[in-house]
Amino acid sequence: MLKGFVSSISSDGEVTTAVIVLENQSTYIVPIEMLPRNIEIDDFVIIDNGVVSIDPETDDKKELLRSVLENILK
Repeated sequence: MLKGFVSSISSDGEVTTAVIVLENQSTYIVPIEMLPRNIEIDDFVIIDNGVVSIDPETDDKKELLRSVLENILK
């Protein structure tokens, strides 16, 4: 099992892909249709046996990340 977050979502007109940055600093590029519905940039995800799910604590982690970034930018 790996954890990571969605760093970007892009489309070339035919295929939409998401780039997931993993906890081991590698990247995982997947077609958007392989991901849970309504996935967004900065969502935290869990990858287990190739299946991607949104981390149930995503909202808390987003808020923590946002507050850390705000403190850095002050």
